[in-house]
Amino acid sequence: MRDNYSSAFVDLFQARLLHNCNESVSLGVLFLLINSLSDTDYNKNKFDLAVTIEVLFSVSNLMDDIIDSDNKENLPTNELLINNLSLLFNTLQRLYGLTQSTLDFAQILQFLNLSIEGETFDFYSSLTKFSTIEDYFSKMLKKSTGLIQLTCYIACPTLPGIWHSFAENLGNAFQILDDAIDSINIAKADIKQFKETLPIIKATEYANRENNTLITDIINHHKQDSSSLILLAEYIKNSGALEYSLNVSTLYAEKAFQILRNVFDYKKLAVAQIIDYIREGVQI
Repeated sequence: MRDNYSSAFVDLFQARLLHNCNESVSLGVLFLLINSLSDTDYNKNKFDLAVTIEVLFSVSNLMDDIIDSDNKENLPTNELLINNLSLLFNTLQRLYGLTQSTLDFAQILQFLNLSIEGETFDFYSSLTKFSTIEDYFSKMLKKSTGLIQLTCYIACPTLPGIWHSFAENLGNAFQILDDAIDSINIAKADIKQFKETLPIIKATEYANRENNTLITDIINHHKQDSSSLILLAEYIKNSGALEYSLNVSTLYAEKAFQILRNVFDYKKLAVAQIIDYIREGVQI
């Protein structure tokens, strides 16, 4: 890898991979766990696939940070972007090589396109008086769902209908949880750019109901000074908007877990390992 990318990018990316594996849910590990439910024999390359999926996940997360200007790395944005794009295409090429004899790569690209659609909505997202929870659920939540669908499809391709429902619910849980965490961090793009996320939409709803003119003024005029953002973050936390979002995230996660329990009743231990791993990683 060091021969193809700048040394600073390699160091940065390796640190991100390590962080994902140690402090959050790794899609590479999730792939291996879900593959334990499958009759598909990936014994020869399953660890290569796990690493490739994890790299793809980290590339997507880094691209999200670049787009949101959330990147705090000591690397020029242009250098970061070109290295990350190069790694993205190389990773897709490797994924194709590992799956071309067993899977439909067009299906894999469809899942990636779903994730890109979510990123596109996220990029242009800006809270207005017309913003609705329905828009958030139909567009923003595609970001996480696509990558999880891809992971499940590669790990266990014989049950596409089941994995669609599982990935949709788990992806929703992940995205809402991520949005909830970012909504009270004034350094993050979600609150600085007044994005259409569930906690901010709910906070707007609560502020309007309470006739809280201080908060509605901050939201309506997208005030970005530190004092206004701190007040908004505190309101999201204390009004119930944060708790509401976390509860919705938990409900979606439990729906995903129940799908596994229902379908793989004969593999209770493997299912329990998947659920425990996800809960520990995201603290649901």
